[in-house]
Amino acid sequence: MKKAKQAIEMKDQEAVSVQLRQANRALDKAVSKGILTRNTASRWFSRLSQLATRSAAGS
Repeated sequence: MKKAKQAIEMKDQEAVSVQLRQANRALDKAVSKGILTRNTASRWFSRLSQLATRSAAGS
């Protein structure tokens, strides 16, 4: 999550897509282990995706 936000701030679209995939994978893993609920992980990923989309549209 932290690396994805940093990539978004740097406006590096290639890094953003890689980091979003890794963040989604990490959230899914946390859900499968019972660390996070499915809705919480979905909300976090949605917010991160919205931030990336806004950043791409703004640049």
